[in-house]
Amino acid sequence: MTKPLHAGMTCRDGVTATQLAQMGFTAGEQVIEHPFGFATTVLGEGIYDLDEMADNLGKPCRVQDALMIKKYPCCGGNHAMLDSLFSLMRDNDFTYEDVADAEVDQSYYSVVMLYQDPDDELKGKFSAKYNVAAALVDGEVAVDTFTKDKIADPTINETMGKVRTRVMAKSEEMLTRSEDGHKVKITLKDGRVFEHVTARADILGSQKNPWGFENIKSKFQANVALVLSEQGVEDAVNAWSDQMQGSTPCSEWKVQALITHNIQVAAFVEGLLQENITVNPLDVSGGIPGDDPLKALDANVVKVMDIIKASGSADTQINTPFGEMTRGQFMMTPTWDLVVHKWDLAKGTGQSTALDDSLVEAVCNTFGPMADGMRHMEMAGQHIVGPEVTVSAGASLQARLLGAFGRQP
Repeated sequence: MTKPLHAGMTCRDGVTATQLAQMGFTAGEQVIEHPFGFATTVLGEGIYDLDEMADNLGKPCRVQDALMIKKYPCCGGNHAMLDSLFSLMRDNDFTYEDVADAEVDQSYYSVVMLYQDPDDELKGKFSAKYNVAAALVDGEVAVDTFTKDKIADPTINETMGKVRTRVMAKSEEMLTRSEDGHKVKITLKDGRVFEHVTARADILGSQKNPWGFENIKSKFQANVALVLSEQGVEDAVNAWSDQMQGSTPCSEWKVQALITHNIQVAAFVEGLLQENITVNPLDVSGGIPGDDPLKALDANVVKVMDIIKASGSADTQINTPFGEMTRGQFMMTPTWDLVVHKWDLAKGTGQSTALDDSLVEAVCNTFGPMADGMRHMEMAGQHIVGPEVTVSAGASLQARLLGAFGRQP
């Protein structure tokens, strides 16, 4: 039972540390580099470079691009396999009763996933056979999947007899990339065979394939309802889900409006390049389109990139709301917009505000020569760039960029 306890204690300790720091609580200043500090204790003496560690610290914080919010309450080694299985079940409309055989590949190193006959709830979370059988029988894997009654369920146990785990040989493992995922193969009684592979980066809930805000909120509500009253659940949800209505350095827009604007900007650019503008990027009254802002933005950006690739030279002159300019010049304006608003959103939601150095340099180099002219331009009656904020002579390039766009770094 220790492993899941660790996850909860880690979260609790992180919150406690933040609260203590806010109250002025201090600690040793050499916790990482001291001879008996974190680096030597965890990594080993003399095998790390403190300067190299510091150079990239927070650029970005890894939790921002590596965090995965689990859909299923079990070992992460199950998730790609379960995504593949549920995809096959949806696409081909079969249940456990139709299945003759289920074969799932497992890594040579997946020692924590190989409980063949789990006899308690925790072992069930680390059993590929049990998770596949439960998914086939119930059509889902949820908190209730891992109870004493479920572990003893005769239908699930019978279905486990149809599930085979094929552990890859060490030599085979060395010839493949674990991030590419492992195969799930389903053979039905009528002879049909289906296969599916979900890459690790594509797992539902990963950065590349977000689960969606409402789904995350629903899971949170269901989990905290196990220990809190109805009012307590509502208070807990409001404590973090109201972030969408939080303020940002872009003073006229709150977080939700700013996200909507970013999505609208990409759609506006798509329309302009096709000479068919149907979107006003400053109109954020409709709210965030769909339940997954990142997917909506990515989809619009992909469309824009496809149009650019197919439309010829970046030197071609086009008409824009800011006057006639080349395609290349115009494409920098939404780039400026998205980069600066990324900082606005990070600031408004309490995330790391460090921007990519190469993007900052690119924006500075292209915005600088056009800055004065852009500050006088309007769109739908609104200035598109605010008054410049003066920063110190020794300020970083990012601070100078933010000041140029009217932000207080």
